Amino acid sequence: MKNKKQKFSFILSLVLVINLISLATIYAWGTVAEELEKTQSNIISKASDYLIESMNDNGSFGKETDIINETAETVSVLNDFKEFDEIKSVKWLKDNGYKDNNDTMARTIIATKDGELLEELLSSMNNDGGFGLHKNHTSDVLDSILALEAINSCGSSVYAKEGLKICNYLAQVSNENGSWSYSKDSESDLILTAQAVYSISKFMSNNSYSSKEINDLFNKSKTFFESIGELNFEKSSIDKTLYIQLALMQVDGKIDYKAIVNSLSDIQAKNGSFYDDVHITSLVVKLLNNMDFNKSFRINSMNTALFSFIQISSIMQSSSTFFVRLSDADWVREKMRSFSRRYKTILIATGNENYVTDGFSEFFISNGNDKFDRIVGVSSI
Repeated sequence: MKNKKQKFSFILSLVLVINLISLATIYAWGTVAEELEKTQSNIISKASDYLIESMNDNGSFGKETDIINETAETVSVLNDFKEFDEIKSVKWLKDNGYKDNNDTMARTIIATKDGELLEELLSSMNNDGGFGLHKNHTSDVLDSILALEAINSCGSSVYAKEGLKICNYLAQVSNENGSWSYSKDSESDLILTAQAVYSISKFMSNNSYSSKEINDLFNKSKTFFESIGELNFEKSSIDKTLYIQLALMQVDGKIDYKAIVNSLSDIQAKNGSFYDDVHITSLVVKLLNNMDFNKSFRINSMNTALFSFIQISSIMQSSSTFFVRLSDADWVREKMRSFSRRYKTILIATGNENYVTDGFSEFFISNGNDKFDRIVGVSSI
């Protein structure tokens, strides 16, 4: 009996320690998140001002050698800013984004969200689900990625069938290591791989699709990305870094938000640009615009501690040597309700006795493991 009491005391102490650490982490992160949001907002504000001021007289952006690509990219990130009047730029894109060229047509759609133009683009889909540079041309990776991103920009649920075909094509032509190449015999390309991962993941997420094959492919892709090493924001490497972080953030949110935001703040020029480059500056705005620090914390920082907390609660319930019910542990339930209220989420603890709370109400469900396992997974939130 003494051993049982000691074991019970140890488990309760461990749960309490994890819970207190979790709550302390929450409060600490709240301060960090506020600081990061201020820095994020400041970077975006200066960068968007630079982009707006860099618009050419005819509404285009960037250098003549890459003017369609850079105009489409810049318009797509500035659409959410009230200070930006996109009418002239959209007109320029539609006048110059050649309709018989799937590459520039897709980029124009991404920037303008033109549904009619998307219908025209989709008529060029090949039987394998991919797209070539022109209608009836052999499918290639880049034009297929751009077509998928055009679908994402216009509301992918309407074109779910077409989007799935593109995803299937891209998965079929991926390399064994989870990367993509511009052509069958060329080397793996980091940026192309990041673009593929980002677009596929965004489409799957937007439509609540799940695929073991795609998840396995992304795991290989993440290993491939590791070959670039640590974050590198020097001029020669910053575009690779930004594309990869966009892809990783879209897949599972597991990126170093603090390091990225602070590094970008350090290298931003006085005029708001990054290396006086429209393309790189647009990429920075796109990455930062997609960051949600509070959400990222709940997904990444808190998951492990909270998972351990509920996992140990389950051990307390189902231990063969000692059995305790959550219904008898008021202080544990109060901590769970407090967390649920603060972060507006539903917590579920599974075990011999299933417990559910939304922060205000709480429910106990007996013999419901099978139902919960199908919904949330075994011993998970």
